[in-house]
Amino acid sequence: MGTANIRVVRQFIDFKFKDLNFVIFMRRKTVFSKKSCFTILEMLIVISIIGILTVSIIINKQSNQGREDLLNAVKTTALDIREVQNFTMNSSLAYGRIPCGYGIHFYKNTNASGYLSFYEAMVAQGSACSTDKKIGSEDPLKVISSAIKTVKFDLQNIEIDNIRVDGSAFLMSDLFFAPPDPIFYIDGSTGKKVEITLKVKGKTCPSDFCKSIIVNQLGQVSIE
Repeated sequence: MGTANIRVVRQFIDFKFKDLNFVIFMRRKTVFSKKSCFTILEMLIVISIIGILTVSIIINKQSNQGREDLLNAVKTTALDIREVQNFTMNSSLAYGRIPCGYGIHFYKNTNASGYLSFYEAMVAQGSACSTDKKIGSEDPLKVISSAIKTVKFDLQNIEIDNIRVDGSAFLMSDLFFAPPDPIFYIDGSTGKKVEITLKVKGKTCPSDFCKSIIVNQLGQVSIE
């Protein structure tokens, strides 16, 4: 084969290689373009889906947290009621004074709701206990009342939905236990039942965001 022929063959081969590289480059560019380029509509759909999922997760987390806060508040309140019962049965002296009993005062208003547990004790030996079994209404010369524990539900994102005594609604109520049995009083009277409904703040009842504490005529405490 002559020199001229060899030169022609080499030029032909070089041309074919260049042509092949160009085809591979264009194919790679086309594939890359197809894979990496999104339309504005596709991007908006993806962003919308991510937003919806994020909002759903946040709402679900808040709902679960609200139910958990409600359950903790209800359990704590029921335990505090049982605690004043035990104080009445087991305590011979109320903070160094002769006991007349222990109680819990529940209240509900437009700004806040909660309760305080208290004891009522004689100022001195021979003094008479209050007959109405309510906080703050005794004769200060004979009987003294003092708070043991104060709870504000609004600080826990919880509020009292209603306070019902024998089915009638009230804005406040006093539960009182007088020794030694103890005898259970609701607002100064025996033989009544009280139902205190708590809810997650901003929710409505009845719903999964509400629970009730019931104290029956015998002073037995239950949660519904």
